[in-house]
Amino acid sequence: MARKRSPNSTSDRQRIQFAYNADRDTRIGEVFKYLLKSDKVPSRKGKHKGLDAIAAFWQAFAYKEKEGVSEEEKMAIAQESIESLSQQIDLIRETFGIEPPVTVTTDPAQLKQEMRLVATQVFQEFASSGAIYALAIENVNTQPTNAVSATTKPDPHNDEGVDFDEEALLGGLFDSSDVAA
Repeated sequence: MARKRSPNSTSDRQRIQFAYNADRDTRIGEVFKYLLKSDKVPSRKGKHKGLDAIAAFWQAFAYKEKEGVSEEEKMAIAQESIESLSQQIDLIRETFGIEPPVTVTTDPAQLKQEMRLVATQVFQEFASSGAIYALAIENVNTQPTNAVSATTKPDPHNDEGVDFDEEALLGGLFDSSDVAA
């Protein structure tokens, strides 16, 4: 009685041959030397690592064009690619001591809070250096205000902070209910 062959048996497989020759003294040549000849990575494992790196990026695009794959499967493959690439990026950062980039805030409430913190820090630096006093004196002739007088010049040797009339100096920049404590 003959055995049925599974669709994945070696005699039924269709294979793709992928070969690439690179000059040893090029960047890709250095990569191939590392993956194939390094004492740290056995040759067979090096080939797999190289293919994994290629697949991490290109697999999502390959399946995006493939018919018969649901949108949910395509999204799952894309997510797997992102996770794999993120792990590769993290490994490079760890190995070389590179800090991740600062993420950009798109949440309006969080952005407003960050702007408040920066504005407060800048103001306190200006106030402690006397720059706010000089600016206020310069503007006294153009915009009369009760916020600054000659007796409010900060003592540059005082490290206790600076008290100021926020409404008079910053106007309506922040609602009084939104001002951080």
